Amino acid sequence: MSLVAVVEDIESVDESVRGFYKEADNGYILDVEPYEDSVIENGKEKKRRFALEEVHGLTSSLGKERNTVKELNRKVTKYEKDFEGIDLEEYQTIKTKYEEWSKIDPVAKADELAEEKAKEKISKKQKEWQKQFETEVNGRESRIQELTKQLHGVMINGAAVKALADNGAGDSIDLLLPHVLKSTRLAEDNGKVIVEVVDEDGNPRVRSDGRNMTIDDLIPEMKTKWPNAFVAKVKSGGGSQPSKPAASSEKSADEMSTIELYRLGLQQKFAKK
Repeated sequence: MSLVAVVEDIESVDESVRGFYKEADNGYILDVEPYEDSVIENGKEKKRRFALEEVHGLTSSLGKERNTVKELNRKVTKYEKDFEGIDLEEYQTIKTKYEEWSKIDPVAKADELAEEKAKEKISKKQKEWQKQFETEVNGRESRIQELTKQLHGVMINGAAVKALADNGAGDSIDLLLPHVLKSTRLAEDNGKVIVEVVDEDGNPRVRSDGRNMTIDDLIPEMKTKWPNAFVAKVKSGGGSQPSKPAASSEKSADEMSTIELYRLGLQQKFAKK
């Protein structure tokens, strides 16, 4: 009867031969003497030894490796199925983000986010206030410009009417007034508002003595151009009475203050109503 070299269970062999086996890794092996001999390789003697334990060990190791490879293949197959459709780069990105977020202190981050949100709200409110302020300022500036224009209109109208009346325009004032207004404008000289005469291009006109023309200098030009529009003054003591100029006073328009020009303009404005 031949004996099996390696068995896993000693009970599987006949009891009469069990004494020929000894325990080894993963079972039992036949207890035999190793075979030894020698050979000549490259001119040198080399001893060889063949033992059943060594063969069994190699076989056992090979079996283990095969089992390991089998188990790894099983796991790979399982992982391929479990992770099917998953982008590894995307997974790595998510994993990196998760690790970064894991290091964040929730309380500190909440305070930081709250502060950023507050700053954002404040900035938005500041922009709204700035826009509202600019709108209000622009509205006020427009209103001031409009009122200033009206004020200047009243003042220059009063000065023009007075100058015409003082020079005997009489009933022709309404006809001559547009020509005076077209050639005059208000200006500021040393803090005082004055009426200055301008040319067609809006430049101040200058007299022969180098000084700027006044409204009283403009009227004689108009008297030369339209003499019939002005009533000649008659000396007192004659048979006829001198014509009374409308809205006359002791001061000329150039001598009157800003307040006086404004009052005079209002008087002329309401006198027509």
